[in-house]
Amino acid sequence: MRRNIKNLSQKSLVDQVYTVLTLCRVYHTAKTGKIISKEEAGNWCLTILDKKYIGLVKTALANLGLHQKNINQSLKEQLPKFVKYIGKKLEYEQRRQK
Repeated sequence: MRRNIKNLSQKSLVDQVYTVLTLCRVYHTAKTGKIISKEEAGNWCLTILDKKYIGLVKTALANLGLHQKNINQSLKEQLPKFVKYIGKKLEYEQRRQK
């Protein structure tokens, strides 16, 4: 996913929402060992992520299931940083579990 960071911000709103919430879900699974829905993972992330990403996750949750094709400017701008942020969290969890 990191290799495609530049392309992520150009994707449709559906793809942006899917990316944010999938990353939340992957992070939840890495941290807890449990698989939950994207919506549940997004809500969980609202309680533990850096505050600067709360709006991003809230926007993704609000647009979940809407199937809109337009690009959300807020998601577009924050998505690459969020991907890197979650990537670092995942690397930490991987090292912690060894």
